[in-house]
Amino acid sequence: MKAILPILDDFERALKVETADKEYARGMELIYQRLFDSLKKLGLEPISSKGKKFDPHLHHAVDMVETNEVEDHSILEEHQTGYNFRGRLLRPAMVKVAVEKK
Repeated sequence: MKAILPILDDFERALKVETADKEYARGMELIYQRLFDSLKKLGLEPISSKGKKFDPHLHHAVDMVETNEVEDHSILEEHQTGYNFRGRLLRPAMVKVAVEKK
């Protein structure tokens, strides 16, 4: 399962790119959704991160930003989706975390 995660990552990045060919974009979305649904049936579960509190057991902080606009240790952005597989951590989410501005 771990070997397939980079393919999901590539699909997610490709789907964020704007394209003039809407049919192509829709086809990519359908292929991604079909793959994702199949992997979910096998036990793959994405870890929801954005807006949640940082948990070192589920998240890997790759960036920290000083701010007073959100609660300390809140996740501001997800750089890479984390996944559980059959109830166990397969890959932590790579995230940007808020730290209290002093």
